[in-house]
Amino acid sequence: SYLLKALEFDAVIINDASECKYNSNSVIAIKLLYVAITRGLHELYINHKEELTKPLNTMLSKKNSKIKTLKNKD
Repeated sequence: SYLLKALEFDAVIINDASECKYNSNSVIAIKLLYVAITRGLHELYINHKEELTKPLNTMLSKKNSKIKTLKNKD
């Protein structure tokens, strides 16, 4: 996602936004997740198999969140 800095898209899909992939204790991982989240102009889809990373859980707990999540059941 660091290659996407300064680019914008109509929709963004983040695949595997789990705590394992984007560890909330890793500054670099959270910065990369932030860049990915902020690239979408209109829609943001988050795909995850395991527990979402903690910053995303906090964001999604807000009532006005327009983020769509899809949990894989594999």
